[in-house]
Amino acid sequence: MVDADERGSLGACLDYLRSCVVAKLAGVDEGAAARPQVPSGTSLHWLAQHLTAVEIQQFQRVLAGRPAGEIVPPPPRPLPDDSVALALARYETACAESRTIVAGCPDLGRRAAGRDRHGEQPTVRWVLLNAIQETARHAGHIDILREQVDGATGR
Repeated sequence: MVDADERGSLGACLDYLRSCVVAKLAGVDEGAAARPQVPSGTSLHWLAQHLTAVEIQQFQRVLAGRPAGEIVPPPPRPLPDDSVALALARYETACAESRTIVAGCPDLGRRAAGRDRHGEQPTVRWVLLNAIQETARHAGHIDILREQVDGATGR
């Protein structure tokens, strides 16, 4: 999509990053995925949970304006009986809902129905760009952590 309009370009970029996250986390050993790899406690499994929460916060709560009580986010830390496969399924479900919400917003300059953590109502464009930067940053973290876990590199 190198010749798409703004909406198509933003959507394609975000979807590519989302697919990188899923591809990089697929097939990882559960024990290794749950093990923190850095002093902050970040693990591969936690990153999958966090990116799901980002999708829910940015698109369902901020852009669509859904109240917090209406949405069940993933737990802040993976539960003992949780799996990476389940975390990825939740992530892909949240991403699909995000796409649906954006599809219902024909004007990228339209203000969100909800408010962000600063109390502002960003535009659809800003929400997309924020999701891109957040997903890209954490996809890079996932790439590094996965290489440390089992040597897997690339997308």
